[in-house]
Amino acid sequence: MPSEEKFLYLSHIAQAAMAYDFEIFGSEDALYSQIVEKAKYPSGVRRKVNLTTVESLLRNAWQTEAVARWPLLSGDPDVRRVMCHTLAMHVY
Repeated sequence: MPSEEKFLYLSHIAQAAMAYDFEIFGSEDALYSQIVEKAKYPSGVRRKVNLTTVESLLRNAWQTEAVARWPLLSGDPDVRRVMCHTLAMHVY
């Protein structure tokens, strides 16, 4: 499978998994609260999690991904080919 097709295949799987999680938990807040609740902490000590910081980091990642995906919509095949290979690096 060519790398561009593989990337698109894997991104569709990730998107489907995210949609499934949101369907199960009902909302982003419920999903992320559950993730934080089940988090493993070193040496058994549970630390207070600043949800505002977590939200800020996730929002930054999502917005960066949206901006990184914009060239994919441009229709230029060269831009799309390059972005398919470098999207993950640009996002995170």
